[in-house]
Amino acid sequence: KVNKQTPIYIVAVAESAGAQSTGVVLITGTATSAGNLRYWYGDEFVDTAVNTGDTPTVIGGNLATNINNNTCDIACCYICNSICICTRTTATRNCHICIGSVTRA
Repeated sequence: KVNKQTPIYIVAVAESAGAQSTGVVLITGTATSAGNLRYWYGDEFVDTAVNTGDTPTVIGGNLATNINNNTCDIACCYICNSICICTRTTATRNCHICIGSVTRA
């Protein structure tokens, strides 16, 4: 049943001043077994498959692509074995980036 009686008010809040939060993930070494790399950002996660023999370039490129395709608050790029992550806004909510990952074979 739809409530047609209660009004809803929405206010757009301007983005706050300041710099975007950033973080870096460094990937080193070639994968010695197949598994899954799970990257966490806040309460969201992104899974990336890792195959035996994948180089840091392959793993990093795949992880960066998956992060960009699956999260709305952050963006990233892959440069020289490093995944550079930044928030898309400078809002107060994005005051820091907490990075975590889990690998499973």
